[in-house]
Amino acid sequence: MNIACGIEYDGTDFRGFQRQAESHGPTVQGALESAIARVSDGAFSVVNGAGRTDAGVHASGQVITFSTHLQREPAVWLRALNAVLPSTVVVRWVRVVPERFHARFSAIRRSYRYTIWNDIAPTALHARYSYHCFKALDVDLMNQACQALVGRKDFGAFGHSPYVSNPLRPGPHSCVRTMLEARCVRPEANELIYCDFTADAFLTGRFVEWLARYC
Repeated sequence: MNIACGIEYDGTDFRGFQRQAESHGPTVQGALESAIARVSDGAFSVVNGAGRTDAGVHASGQVITFSTHLQREPAVWLRALNAVLPSTVVVRWVRVVPERFHARFSAIRRSYRYTIWNDIAPTALHARYSYHCFKALDVDLMNQACQALVGRKDFGAFGHSPYVSNPLRPGPHSCVRTMLEARCVRPEANELIYCDFTADAFLTGRFVEWLARYC
């Protein structure tokens, strides 16, 4: 049985999504696999995620998949997993999907939001979920800069190694990506600015943060 789950998490206290050595700190994948192991007696495959977020990054709709021979209704998995997961990780939905479906390789696009608190004074309520910029920002100019990012381009300047830029070989270790949408939005009379990016895939190394700072 191939199981897909939609999850959300507060990444403040996690060292990113991907499992690491225990000495490096907790990860979202580690928390998920520990929870699945508890409710399945270890009868499951490794957890795969649609994306591998960096340390401190949050998610509101990330998809994961895992396989198991246990035959349970999606609602049973949902209740069981949320009962043992830490409060900072929540499973929003569970579905049985075809065996060929893979959270990472079946994804056709991914969306990220970088939030800026734009005010001379910092914020307590949004501090965990935004970057504080005390200088006044011009959202119209930011959107003009964003348009230069749209299209199929080499984003090597925004990512970290081991990616090697080679437009002729856009494979898993290439920095060539297709940016489908890039925009900045500031709700009226609001200190928050949302920088939204949608692409076929993203690089590692705080890629979205560097994109937002470029804009």
